[in-house]
Amino acid sequence: MKKLTISIFILSLLSVNILFTAAQKDGDVYLTEGMKGLLYVYRNSVKGPVCDDSNIPIPVGQVVCRNLGATLINITHYNEGPTSNFLLDDVVCNGTESNLAECNHLPWGTHNCGPGEHFYVECKADVNECQSANGGCSHTCINTIGSFYCECPDHFYLSDNNRDCTAEVNECQTDNGGCSHTCINTLRSFYCECPDHFYLSDNNRDCIDVNECVEENGGCSHNCVNTEGSYHCECPEYLYLSDNETCSANGTTIDCSSSHGMKVTLDKRTLFFLPDQLTLLDTQCVSSSNSTHVWLQTDYDKCSTSQKTVDDTVVFSNTILSSDDIAAGSVMFYDLIYIPFKCVFAATSNVTQVTTQVPRLIMRLEDTGTLQESNYSLKLYNDQSDDSSSLSPPIELRQRETLYAKLEPSDSGLKLIPDECTVYSEQRAASQRVIENGLAAISFTKVHTSSSFKFSYPAFTFEGLEDEKYTLNCNSSVQDMPIASSVNSSLILSAEDVGLRLLHLLSYEKQLKLRITYGDVTRYSEYGNFKVGSPETQYIVEELSGLYQGTVVNSMSRVGTKFSTYDRDNDQWISGSCSGMY
Repeated sequence: MKKLTISIFILSLLSVNILFTAAQKDGDVYLTEGMKGLLYVYRNSVKGPVCDDSNIPIPVGQVVCRNLGATLINITHYNEGPTSNFLLDDVVCNGTESNLAECNHLPWGTHNCGPGEHFYVECKADVNECQSANGGCSHTCINTIGSFYCECPDHFYLSDNNRDCTAEVNECQTDNGGCSHTCINTLRSFYCECPDHFYLSDNNRDCIDVNECVEENGGCSHNCVNTEGSYHCECPEYLYLSDNETCSANGTTIDCSSSHGMKVTLDKRTLFFLPDQLTLLDTQCVSSSNSTHVWLQTDYDKCSTSQKTVDDTVVFSNTILSSDDIAAGSVMFYDLIYIPFKCVFAATSNVTQVTTQVPRLIMRLEDTGTLQESNYSLKLYNDQSDDSSSLSPPIELRQRETLYAKLEPSDSGLKLIPDECTVYSEQRAASQRVIENGLAAISFTKVHTSSSFKFSYPAFTFEGLEDEKYTLNCNSSVQDMPIASSVNSSLILSAEDVGLRLLHLLSYEKQLKLRITYGDVTRYSEYGNFKVGSPETQYIVEELSGLYQGTVVNSMSRVGTKFSTYDRDNDQWISGSCSGMY
């Protein structure tokens, strides 16, 4: 029985030995004296010595001790040791490898080892500092070979002593961290972020809008309007935005359908400023026209038409020019017509595009001048809307831009009758009247329907005075609005007090009832709704509707008839003035 017990014990030891040797991987190491001694390396579970005739490779010693779970004390050459069965030679490590197989070396078993080339390595067994008072860490201690470090859980950070964990404070939860827009919390800190089209100011808190219009006009061909967090392009009057950036000429069409050339048509009714003749880049190529349109055409190889290949397309382009500066008396519209156009041909389709030149400054309005009366004001605008904000001189106008002027009485019960408005050059060297007796004084002035008197004119300059500054002066008078009586919110006006001009303005503001008496009050005609057209229509009857009442034959049943008042004989009766007689 005793012999059997010893036999089992020996078998158990053999079993342990077999399991231990099987666990060794290629490159694992063995030191002959435990944590120090001659260096051996395993290959296919068989160990053999390591040699090298170079300088002492410290990184090799670091890898050897790391493989043993220890730290390096020293590595040196050793003169005594085996003289055969060397497994590694010329080993080069960087010190971070887990075993010698990961280092560079000669092929396994290849060597030129000689006496004194053995390695003797001394290691120090690692001490697990975390086992003593958790390494001094307030939370988690992580042991490493030869050292340790402390870690903190989520929402905590390691303090400066590298031991204690401090709860993280989210600064963004209080007043958004002081950020005007987005607050980003980070470990032990935070920072502010801005959305697109904003940038962070010097205080690292406030987001400032980027003015995209500053750089290359925002890509806009004409007017760039900056808004908070964005921007957009706008076009002057008579132009439209064709691709969110480019202003194209309204009333302009281009035909690229012909295989021989291209044709551009301009609508005079939209582009009121068109001269009688236009040209292409080759000024010998002139326009043709009729009462409503102007057109120019050219072959693809004529009239200075350029050809350019872009990717898989061919682009033919030319430009419409005015043959002369456009003038209206002494008023000049310089370089007003400049319309580049092109036909783009691709493999399967053709694309057309019409663009216009960025206008240059041609008019600078320095002042609105003086007012003859103190009971009205003169305000300037850049559009026709009554809701827009008025402009303050100096005002710079560019080609194709229009200035709107409005005269407003201080008393809503007064009706303003503008006598004249004139644009003066500096020191009044030249002038151009734009309003006379409440009407347009020149073809390019427009009078607009408004609660007050509003008119507009395009930017212009005077011949020879292109760099001058200008002033707009208006002289006007006001009169009470005569109201004889009020019936169902309609106004009945006395002809002796109302001229055609005021009658036109009132009929656009109020629903008017027209009553005409012939001699005595027993003979009359009365119409429910009545409206008179503008001076440009020669004051025709534009609306005559509603209930008719009267004791004489209805003689005004036809809309479109010119209307007359006591101050102006506007009818076709050649024997006298109908309104004057009756």
